[in-house]
Amino acid sequence: MGWNGKNRMTVAVLVVLAILIATAGVFMPDIRGQLIFKPRQGRAETMVMQIAARENRLRMGEGHFDTFAPAQAAAHARALGLDMQDWPGEDFLFDASLMPDNSLRLRALPRPDSVRDLKIGAQMFVAELAPKGGVNRSGWYP
Repeated sequence: MGWNGKNRMTVAVLVVLAILIATAGVFMPDIRGQLIFKPRQGRAETMVMQIAARENRLRMGEGHFDTFAPAQAAAHARALGLDMQDWPGEDFLFDASLMPDNSLRLRALPRPDSVRDLKIGAQMFVAELAPKGGVNRSGWYP
């Protein structure tokens, strides 16, 4: 069996495919992060910051923050007047809890099934609201 044109072409195609597969394997986490995780995480971050703004206004008017559990998050967001069209409830659970210093901690927790299905990363977004208003800190935590 000699190296005729057909054999050379087959080997060249296999080498190119191997290089493409290796390259995709190396860069797949970055590609997944940019194309899949980032837009979904952006929606969750936006929702938490919108809830934070409404909670701050509520605190100024009533003198206290409202807390809620993940099961009540959608109803609470509706009561705050948020646009439910962009509610990322299929990928995240939301909750709000009062801290010992009377600040409010808002969290967007990843749903385990969404992490398992590689729809989102295993990170939560947390925003802490100061007792006197404003956001003390916010960000993504592993």
